[in-house]
Amino acid sequence: MALRILVAGTAASVHTGRFVLLLQEIGYDVRVFNCSMDYAEDEHIRNTHLYVSHRRASANSNVLQKWPQPLLTELTCYAWRLWGRVDSSKQQTFMTWSAHDDRLAASSLEKIVRDWLPDLVISLKMQNDGYAVAKVREIIGDGFPRWLHFNWGTDIAYFGLDPIERPKHIDRIRAVLEKCDFHIADCDRDVRLAREFGLKGESLGSCIATGGFESDQLSEIRGRHPGPRRNIVVKGRHWPPVGVGMNIVQALAGLTHELGGWRVKFMMCTPDVEQAVKALAADGAPFEVLPRLPYDELLAEFAQARFTISATNVDGTPLFLAETIALGSVPVHSDLDSVREWVRDGENGLLFAASDIEGLKQKIRVALRDDAFVETASRKNLNIATERMNRQIIRDHVRDLIEHRIMRAPIEARRRAGTVN
Repeated sequence: MALRILVAGTAASVHTGRFVLLLQEIGYDVRVFNCSMDYAEDEHIRNTHLYVSHRRASANSNVLQKWPQPLLTELTCYAWRLWGRVDSSKQQTFMTWSAHDDRLAASSLEKIVRDWLPDLVISLKMQNDGYAVAKVREIIGDGFPRWLHFNWGTDIAYFGLDPIERPKHIDRIRAVLEKCDFHIADCDRDVRLAREFGLKGESLGSCIATGGFESDQLSEIRGRHPGPRRNIVVKGRHWPPVGVGMNIVQALAGLTHELGGWRVKFMMCTPDVEQAVKALAADGAPFEVLPRLPYDELLAEFAQARFTISATNVDGTPLFLAETIALGSVPVHSDLDSVREWVRDGENGLLFAASDIEGLKQKIRVALRDDAFVETASRKNLNIATERMNRQIIRDHVRDLIEHRIMRAPIEARRRAGTVN
């Protein structure tokens, strides 16, 4: 019988979707508990039993099941969703919801764990998913299944270190790290941070969060676009202090006279960035805003990009960076410890301080003009993708971790009473 894995994650996230698909490719029986009160569905989540807070039509064959919860909790969820729509001052939605969703989700998640009896629970990121699982782990005690927490880029590096967010999150972060049996991160930096913040379970190192890319798929996409790369792809997310996409807009606005013959494409834009880009485009700048694209088409944009630009003050291994490298483009990225695990400045990419607009302009000029650098960097990135992002290799690694380390490791202290497994 296939191993039962319950994933607590955001169904709208491509990170969740591609990781769940990876587990299914291995052959596991996977269900997804959508911890967020709002619900949307990533295209990679297919033929999957989804637990959601409220029913919504699905474009594929997924089984949607509402959280098992009392009417009062359902009404509370509705009130929070309504408040989220009318509060126009709340730009950082994911941060605001993270303080509340786990409390509302825990009672439902507890019932699902007791009824379905998964062999393994995996939480993807702490806010809200790890927090909800930690509460249920505390309630069920030694009867709780083995628990792997997959640490994402802002879990600790932002919510645990930012002076404003830390007081609200530090106790919950420590609760996750003290209660989870196993921990894996999407970058080596967070392996270290987890230990510093009190990890008591076993560290399984780091692994790219989405499970990497199929080499045949990447080759096919690159083969469809063999011509000269005359595009620039920009991540247009502006959520200070996490994402500062407006800094990129300002830098490019000062270079419009140098962008003749180029197309600058902004994706994942927040409303303020979209508005600014469209205004500049109306004045003649070669800028455009991309709509949400099917994933294969999104990867094709990277295959046609000479270089990409992203600016953020905190992240782990950004999927935007991984996609850039995998399609042989050159990342122009804000300088972070986690990004340096993939990019050497001046060798396979260009790094800049997120707040340094003039410095970014100079990096863009290098990427525009230095053909020899771009060609060498692109070739190095394709090699990095082959060595570190191959989905088959990562799939085998994840299977080995689950079957030979997680499911076979003795956890006596937490399994003295009657077990679920």
